[in-house]
Amino acid sequence: GNLEIVDASSSVIEFKWRPSKDSGGCKIGNYILERQQIGRNTWKKVGPIGPEPVYRDTDVDHGRRYCYRIRAETEMGTSEIMETEDIQAGTKAYPGPPSAPKVLSAFKDCINLAWSPPANTGGTNILGYNLEKRKKGSNLWGPVNPPEEIIRAKGYAVKDVVEGMEYEFRVSAINTSGAGEFSTPSEFVFAKDPKSKQTFGNVTHSSKDPSHNFCYCDKSNMCVAEAPGKVQDFRVTDSTYTTLSLSWNKPNEIKGVEDEAKGYFVEIRPAESTEWDRCNSNPITMTTYTVKGLKSLAMYWVRVVAINDGGEGQAQELDNYILATPPPDEPKPAGPVELDENVPGTVTISWTPSPDEKRDDRLHYMVTKRDSVKRQWHAIADHIFNNRFTACNIMPGREYKFRVYAKNDMGSSKPSESPKWFIPSKKEKFILTMAETKVCDLQCPPKFLVPLKLHAAPQGYECYMTCALKGDPMPHVTWLRNNVILNTNTNYYITNTCGVCSLLILRVGPKDTGEYKIVAENGLGRAECSTKLTV
Repeated sequence: GNLEIVDASSSVIEFKWRPSKDSGGCKIGNYILERQQIGRNTWKKVGPIGPEPVYRDTDVDHGRRYCYRIRAETEMGTSEIMETEDIQAGTKAYPGPPSAPKVLSAFKDCINLAWSPPANTGGTNILGYNLEKRKKGSNLWGPVNPPEEIIRAKGYAVKDVVEGMEYEFRVSAINTSGAGEFSTPSEFVFAKDPKSKQTFGNVTHSSKDPSHNFCYCDKSNMCVAEAPGKVQDFRVTDSTYTTLSLSWNKPNEIKGVEDEAKGYFVEIRPAESTEWDRCNSNPITMTTYTVKGLKSLAMYWVRVVAINDGGEGQAQELDNYILATPPPDEPKPAGPVELDENVPGTVTISWTPSPDEKRDDRLHYMVTKRDSVKRQWHAIADHIFNNRFTACNIMPGREYKFRVYAKNDMGSSKPSESPKWFIPSKKEKFILTMAETKVCDLQCPPKFLVPLKLHAAPQGYECYMTCALKGDPMPHVTWLRNNVILNTNTNYYITNTCGVCSLLILRVGPKDTGEYKIVAENGLGRAECSTKLTV
């Protein structure tokens, strides 16, 4: 009874149990085990495992649950069955989402994508990826690759597209536990060929008869323009209840990948809508724009799309939604801060009022403090409606600094900082008398504190012998079997850590039977300890 799980990882289940107190007066010779995988009806015989009440099962699958039956076998027969609870071989850990798929190129019959693997792999290797697509305006995602044919690479050429349709894509990673969360969707992309421009050179005649002259090209150079990238440093420069002023920098130009932008479209979407509306019908060449006609206090999402002869680039959105309202009117900071000590152990902090104090009757002040011991700012007073505050519990020997903030309903100002405040502490002189020291001789000959025990191990199992000794200087330890030194024998793993000496036999065989002896020696003496191993 009293089953105890020692290990339950993805590759092994190990457990032990307490032997029955009533064995019928006979010694337990074997334990007979059966195993059942949860979800199946059959029991698999594991076989006799020896008299030790412990079992290590390495034939398990990650994430599956198993149940075991245990019977004790003696000379009189077998005991009743003890059945364990379900034990799971590790927990399933799914991978995190990969990066959003990036569109490398788009044509009327093929869209090339690439993505980065997830930062969280779930503790196991990534086996592959599943890719899904969705048409613009649809709520249904459809698989791109069959479930049984996962994508091994970190990119894919999607050929099941309809010319002129707009698509977005998402990808999920797969590990030994299964498929993880899908990534955020890619930008929408049209299944269409990029616009191209053609240049010709070396024009000649093809006939001597002028009436049949026509032109042809000795050389034709086809130059395909690539769509531009995302605009840089997209930001809001001003806002009112009905307008929004925007600014951005040109996209980075990468020859052959992202060409120079020729113009820009500004798009806006109310928070309650899913459709983007273009603010300008024709591309603008300036990198600033003012959106007009907004609803007061309404929330909007805003983005900018760069365009050239190769088509439209990826849109650059603001990180957060925009509220149609003027910028918050935060108060101006207070003036210089002065410190004075009127009462020992206190500091009186005074400051020049904020310029906004006269026109804002709700303006107040907050004072924060930091000392040289804690080194963290924390508020010591708030909602102060005058220009003075006295801080208590000021200790000599510590350095203090104070900050004053002006606050109103819209926020707080930048801090006004005080000079440093320091009062040296007065320390009285004292005499320290050192006690006499005595030299202690801790050297001693070797002595075994915990001797070796007798061992009986089944064939094929491991055997672990250990003992503890002391001695100064540290004794040199030698292990022997039947008076043959084992220290250089690679079949035995020998350690000596802080006086705990151990010998490990990984797989016990008949050749390991015999007398084992450990000899400890230093300059002050010698000690021995022995035991016997029966296989």
